[in-house]
Amino acid sequence: MTDNGKVIGTVAISFREEENYKLIKEGRWLNEDHDYAVVHRVAVDDSYRGQGIAGKLIGQVKLLKHDGIKSVRIDTHKNNLPMQRTIYKCGFELCGITTISDGSDRLSFEMMIN
Repeated sequence: MTDNGKVIGTVAISFREEENYKLIKEGRWLNEDHDYAVVHRVAVDDSYRGQGIAGKLIGQVKLLKHDGIKSVRIDTHKNNLPMQRTIYKCGFELCGITTISDGSDRLSFEMMIN
């Protein structure tokens, strides 16, 4: 995302199966039968934080029209309350806990898309 030519935010979206999402604890995925996209590395310029930029970036995922993609997944640290609020505002549902490669747990969310 840009503002007058300045990059103010970015998000990475992957269409590859996420190894860390194969096992989910204390819940289950909404979509267990179809391909999914994964949102990674949401970043917003410090001077633009608190303006809803992350939500706008993540919200664009709803517009994905990739063959076979039925849902989008995202995870965040349990202490990252601003990101959790953004994720909920974007329409994701908490599905459970996944563990990333360093052994730490992440709250994991999913949103069904058309």
